[in-house]
Amino acid sequence: MSRSEKLLRSLKLKTTPTRLAILVFLQTHHKPVSAQTLAEKLGKNAIDQATVYRNLTNLEELGVVRRVELKSNRAFFELKSNKDHHHIICVSCGLIEDFYNCNIDKVAVSALKNSKRFAKVSEHSLELFGLCKQCEANL
Repeated sequence: MSRSEKLLRSLKLKTTPTRLAILVFLQTHHKPVSAQTLAEKLGKNAIDQATVYRNLTNLEELGVVRRVELKSNRAFFELKSNKDHHHIICVSCGLIEDFYNCNIDKVAVSALKNSKRFAKVSEHSLELFGLCKQCEANL
């Protein structure tokens, strides 16, 4: 039994070919992907974008995947990880790279200290945008 099958069974979800294909893709491609791109990559299995999006949303609600906002008109998804990580995105070519150690604890303490209405930070999201070295060199 594959890791994806075990995960679906532990969540008491039916092990469908679509769910398995989505999980296997996300496990092997370690960067956020849109439902549209995922449907295109899995197209050989004739999985439509609406089905992919519905499955991603269900997996998000169950805490298996997380939605990543990348200043785009589309939602991006990736497997949820135990490691706190974020992304740096090239605004020219779209290259996405993970980065770690954002020191969010210091930022959260400062934000709460300066806040008049908030008492606690329960989660966070941080994405950085700029130019990759190759795009910078081509300017």
